[in-house]
Amino acid sequence: MDLIPFKHRDTQLARIRKFLCHDLFDGICLTSRVYPQKEALCCIAHAQADDTVMYAQAVNLPYDEVKVGQAFGPLWSKHWFRLQIKIQESWSGQEVRLVWNSGSECQIWVDGKPVQGLSCMKTRYYYTITSCADSEALDHLIYIEMSVNGIYNDFNEAPPDFQAKLTTAEIRVFDRNIFNVMMDLQVLYEMAKDLPRDSCMSEYALQVANDVINACVLGTKEAYKIARSRARHALGMTSGKGSHQIHAVGYVNVDTAWLWPYRKTPMKSVSSWSTAFSVMEKYPFKMAFTQPQQLLWVSEKYPDFYIRVKHFINTGQLIPVGPTWIEMDANMPNGECLLRQFLYGQKFLEKEFGTRCTDLWLLDSFGYSAQLPQIMKHCDVTRFVTIKLSWNSVNKFPHNTFWWEGLGGHRVLAHFPPGTNYHKEVTVDELLEVEREFSESRRSNSSLFLFGHGNAGIGPSEEMLEKLQRMKSLNGLPRIQLSTPETFYESVERDTTRLCTWVGELYLERHQGTYTSQAQVKKRNRKAEILLREMDFWTSIATATSPNPGDYRHPSNEIRRIWKLLMLNQFHDVLPGTCHPEVYKDFHAHHDEIERVAGSLCQIALSYILKCCHSVRQKVLHDNSELNGTVQTADVHINGDAPRGVTNGLKGDNGSLEFSETEKTTGTTTDNGEITVVNSLSWPRTQVVRVPAECSWGNSLQTDHHGNNFALVHAPSCGLCSLQLCEVTRPATATVGKDGLIRLSNRLVSATVDTYGRLVGLRKPGSAKNFLNSGHHGNQLVMYDDFPLYRDAWDSLDFNLQTRRIDIDVVKPATVVENGPVRAVVEVCVRVSERSHVTQSIILDAECPYIKFNTQVSWHESHKFLKVEFPTSMTSSQATYEIQFGHLQRPTHYNTSWDSAKYEVCGHKWADISEHGRGVALLNDSKYGYSCVGGTLRLSLLRSPTAPDTSCDIGDHEFTYAVMPYTGTFQAAGVIQEAYNLNSPLNLRLSPAFTLPTNGVSYFRLDTNQIVLETVKVAEEDPRSLILRLYESFGGSVATTLSTLLPVLSVSRCNGLEEILDDDEDVDFIPGHPATIRMSLGPFQILSLTVHF
Repeated sequence: MDLIPFKHRDTQLARIRKFLCHDLFDGICLTSRVYPQKEALCCIAHAQADDTVMYAQAVNLPYDEVKVGQAFGPLWSKHWFRLQIKIQESWSGQEVRLVWNSGSECQIWVDGKPVQGLSCMKTRYYYTITSCADSEALDHLIYIEMSVNGIYNDFNEAPPDFQAKLTTAEIRVFDRNIFNVMMDLQVLYEMAKDLPRDSCMSEYALQVANDVINACVLGTKEAYKIARSRARHALGMTSGKGSHQIHAVGYVNVDTAWLWPYRKTPMKSVSSWSTAFSVMEKYPFKMAFTQPQQLLWVSEKYPDFYIRVKHFINTGQLIPVGPTWIEMDANMPNGECLLRQFLYGQKFLEKEFGTRCTDLWLLDSFGYSAQLPQIMKHCDVTRFVTIKLSWNSVNKFPHNTFWWEGLGGHRVLAHFPPGTNYHKEVTVDELLEVEREFSESRRSNSSLFLFGHGNAGIGPSEEMLEKLQRMKSLNGLPRIQLSTPETFYESVERDTTRLCTWVGELYLERHQGTYTSQAQVKKRNRKAEILLREMDFWTSIATATSPNPGDYRHPSNEIRRIWKLLMLNQFHDVLPGTCHPEVYKDFHAHHDEIERVAGSLCQIALSYILKCCHSVRQKVLHDNSELNGTVQTADVHINGDAPRGVTNGLKGDNGSLEFSETEKTTGTTTDNGEITVVNSLSWPRTQVVRVPAECSWGNSLQTDHHGNNFALVHAPSCGLCSLQLCEVTRPATATVGKDGLIRLSNRLVSATVDTYGRLVGLRKPGSAKNFLNSGHHGNQLVMYDDFPLYRDAWDSLDFNLQTRRIDIDVVKPATVVENGPVRAVVEVCVRVSERSHVTQSIILDAECPYIKFNTQVSWHESHKFLKVEFPTSMTSSQATYEIQFGHLQRPTHYNTSWDSAKYEVCGHKWADISEHGRGVALLNDSKYGYSCVGGTLRLSLLRSPTAPDTSCDIGDHEFTYAVMPYTGTFQAAGVIQEAYNLNSPLNLRLSPAFTLPTNGVSYFRLDTNQIVLETVKVAEEDPRSLILRLYESFGGSVATTLSTLLPVLSVSRCNGLEEILDDDEDVDFIPGHPATIRMSLGPFQILSLTVHF
């Protein structure tokens, strides 16, 4: 009898690993035996085509013979291959596979149907031609659709000269017996390797794995049977019922765009889903998916395959978990855009499949707004899943399953699957990581486990399902079962009383550079959001005021198309600026279309409204006098710190509006008609605008040094009026002192500007208090190094904050170029580096509470970050930032690691720091990155990453920001409204002469500035109803009255999906002309109303 030698653990593990390894010991390892016979393809035909060519056209293309070893390009091109395959008769009865590696992504077509994808990303090279070759059917015709997509590496763009090389084209016999032994041995090896070294199960798995290898040495069928029987006992040892329960759900993440353009995504979706369907035919698993936009693309480009998609959704095997149109960025889109994502996503799912999502999976977005829970609940979505906060660079998020409470106290059930990714490969190490990282053991015992390769990896694989079968109740591991999201949620919701609550935003401590990368993308997004708001508003007014329903036809389909185009380009890699430059060609083309169509629809609607105004002028005059008391003007109480253009505009104490000296007006017309002032915001406004040369002269008008005419005008809330020039009796001025400093002032604010264009003083008239920190400069341009460690366009790391530099040279010193009365302007040009310079017009308008900085930058940097800072004299531990439908406070200190990790944060149109009785707000028209440390407010202007776009932001930029000192609170001072005003300047339009009442028309009036009428749109399902969306903006409860001149018949509360709610609590409608709607809102509450006319 032979003595048994001592077996060294590491040697045994190495033996198993090499026996499984596919690239070592060819002919000995199991992987090399799984394909015992193979044959090279002898007939490979090729044709190149553009992306519009689909299968029906591809079969008729002229094909040429190609061979293995040839390369195909260029990048992003599409190629078709025709394979005429003849299986050897000796292979009858055996499983035969096509093995194809062309170094790119492919879709296999058989009998005119897409049946499976191939990808070299995760070595998904094979397609099963037949599971049992029939001697009567040995000939097969296969088409392969190949897209030359660069296989990305380290998040960098593919090189422009990338080509896909065909390295393997064979048919092979597949030995499933050997494959089963491989799966047994793989699981045993992982258990031996990853379980604790001193555990009995680890040692037992190691012993059995070596026994399996010993049995396989002979290489006969009988030997493999013996090997499997030895593995079966170890793999049959079950875990206890108290073990952690893992719910395994198939998932394939397909980014709508990233390192490839949009046009490549439909094929990625079809490849992933077709592959999953082929695996589903063997294994009873369920797969979740998101993004209805991709379904729409598939239905348009692959209509036959879409029928198959619908089948799997209807049978419950393909489960929608994406109620939003795409997986959008959740920081930068405004509130209405986030809500429309749900509206159009849910409507699509309901129309196509008769289903809705109650859960939002937003797995890869770069942080989550504190307003998202309320938006979700407003759209009947109550559950939230993400994985991204596991990427935090500083702090480990403390929960996996918890209540997430957002602004206003709205809560949703949130789950973070343990681990750091959403594309699990089903390994023992992953299961142990789930159990180890799960933080809710005392409160819950279940978690989700999402398996499948994403993007180009083609989703769940046969190997994953085989391993899952072996691991489902294996001793030493947590229990894992094939499951569904709903089953998981049900297990959690049986008892949620012990779950913790997280209040506020889900801030990602990574990817802070995405608030600034691709500045033009951010700018066009902001402009489009505002333009589409205007489009919705004026097309709604045109619809509601049409005397006959057929006179004006609401362009519903075109409006939906444009909205979906905007939402598409808010995808979580596109808007953050982390895509291949090819994507941004699409982005800008899309935004050209958005601007063209939305602008045209606004013009058509306004023309129709003005035409209607002409025909009903006398009636409107009468109704308007009832609503307004007399002429509606903008700022009726411009006293102290009452904000310009943000008063409610209703009657004064004596029953009529009060006039200030600045509001004596002069009417204006041109030879071609009357000029109309257009204002869709829900407060009356007084603002300096550029006016035509034909307008009246005098103190009401100022002509600048470029020949442009500017005047102070007013406009009613949510309405129109003829252009009225306000006489300026308290002008904006610019004076140069003996010290060489320039002093800008009007009756609301004053500032002192030095030769660099920096502010050395910022005051309220009549007060000696400087709102800036003494000895420091406002409007200080600051340059930082911006070197990444890994993800360039994504990350702006905290160590770069130590590289702050203010080495600025004057190119053109600050000079007064306009000195009132309507506008005072100082121009300056400075060089911020040897290659980049900044030109600014520092503007103060009459009756304006802020100093505006119109900025032009010639930017030619690499790995630099440009910011502007305003060191205020405020003392506060928190700063306030606008977010969707509200605002959020964040720390101004680094007390804890959680505080210091927020060294760069996302905000929208304004940020503010204040102390009791006064504060300073920083407004902008296109930026999203802020920081506030101590009393210094900073706005991030430009970055210069080099990957994935090597020339990101190189070139010329133009944007505006403003600084606004105030007394009192930012709410009462009108910061919120002024930020809207900066982003939505008054518009002037030419209309037929004398069509408008002298006093103008105000379609909606609110009696408080605490409420913002954010959206007016035509209902999706009823063209005779409008949707009004309002929100409480101050952060407190309020009762308010909305008055309207529209012919309203009834009003009901609705949700974000525009469904009438049974409960009309806190809404009281009083019909009439004007009609009024009384309502009550809580802090930051979103209220949607259906108004039928």
